[in-house]
Amino acid sequence: MQVKVFLSQEEAPKLEAEINTWLKNNDNIQITDIKQSYAFDGKHASYALISIWYTVTVPDTYVPI
Repeated sequence: MQVKVFLSQEEAPKLEAEINTWLKNNDNIQITDIKQSYAFDGKHASYALISIWYTVTVPDTYVPI
């Protein structure tokens, strides 16, 4: 199992676009879990952290050498 972590101090649409681009470029994965967390630094900034846990899938046509 592997994990991809996305961290953003930007607005949600930018984070959404980053995640969707990553998913589009990694169509050989099976997502097993997603976690999200938000934090505020007490002053001005808020942070979003998204963790996507996944396994890499092997196509049915894969033949090891």
